[in-house]
Amino acid sequence: MKTKISYYTVNDIVEISETRTLGELVRIALVVLSHMPKPIYWVAGPVTSGPRTNKENRERLRDTILRLKMKGITTLNYLPLQKQAMKILCREFGKRKLLKTEEYGFQEKLRDKLYAPIFRSGKIDGLCIMPQSEMSLNVQWMRGFVHASGISVRHIPERL
Repeated sequence: MKTKISYYTVNDIVEISETRTLGELVRIALVVLSHMPKPIYWVAGPVTSGPRTNKENRERLRDTILRLKMKGITTLNYLPLQKQAMKILCREFGKRKLLKTEEYGFQEKLRDKLYAPIFRSGKIDGLCIMPQSEMSLNVQWMRGFVHASGISVRHIPERL
């Protein structure tokens, strides 16, 4: 049986690129999640924190998601959603680029308007935390949020 790497359709990707609000992104995410086989896991790792660059963090997260998928674990690749969310928030704050993501309540909006509604949907069955995620405030927030919501939390070993 061939492993399905992405559950996004071409139409989903186009819709994501055209969204203007985080609510629209959540709607798309819920549609994508509804087409995925259960159980579905969210892989969390640092994106804007830690000793690596944002690009290195995204590549590491994407590679971890891919390795889990190759092992037959259904994971949501939320990086397309997050990338568009950052564009929406930059536009909302009137910035071309947010240099410090702590500014302007950026992280709180990302958590409250994108991550929390997806986790509250009941479509995510577990959170898998990547190694070396201790410095990421979003990962720590996700861990606490999903634990309080009754969603399982697993730590990914260094050697996947």
